[in-house]
Amino acid sequence: YEILSSDWSSDVCSSDLLTPEEAFDKFITVKSKMDNLKVVGIAGPGDALANIDNTRKAIKLIQSADDKVIICLSTNGLMLPEYFNRIIKLGVNHVTITINTIRPEVGAKIYRYVFYNGERHYGEEGAAILIKNQLAGLKMLADAGVRCKVNTVMIKGGNDELHLSLANINY
Repeated sequence: YEILSSDWSSDVCSSDLLTPEEAFDKFITVKSKMDNLKVVGIAGPGDALANIDNTRKAIKLIQSADDKVIICLSTNGLMLPEYFNRIIKLGVNHVTITINTIRPEVGAKIYRYVFYNGERHYGEEGAAILIKNQLAGLKMLADAGVRCKVNTVMIKGGNDELHLSLANINY
C-alpha cells in the first residue's frame, strides 16, 4: 500500500527494509546492549501495515524473546480499519499515525495518489479514502484503549495553515 507525496521522495528514508528475522536479530543485538529496552517501534521505510504478515511475524518473534516489551506501530493509517483486529490480537498497545490533513481538498495537494485495494485513487477521492480510514482507525484504536499518537508533517504551501484543525481531533 502506498501513498505517494508530491513533495517527498523515497530517498528521505535511510534505513533498510528488514525481514522479520533481521528485525528480530536487530532487537536481540540492541537488547543485549541495553537491558532497559522497553519499547520497540515498527516503522518504515514504507508502511508497517503494507505487509501485515511480515509485521506480524516480526512482532511475534520479538515478543517471544521479551513478552513485556511495548510494541509501537507506526502507520499512515490507510489500512487501520482493515487490520484493526489483527493489531489488537498482536497486543500492540501504542500506535503512531501520520495524519497530514483532515480535508480532502488539502490532501489532494499533498498526495499524488493513494493506492488502495489494488487501485490508484487520485485527487480528493484518494485523499478522502485515506482521511476516512485514518480517522476511523484512530477512533477504533482509542476506543479499544490503545495509546495513539498523531504525527503531522507540516508542508509549506500544503497543509501549513491547518495545524489547529488537526490538533482538535478528539476521541
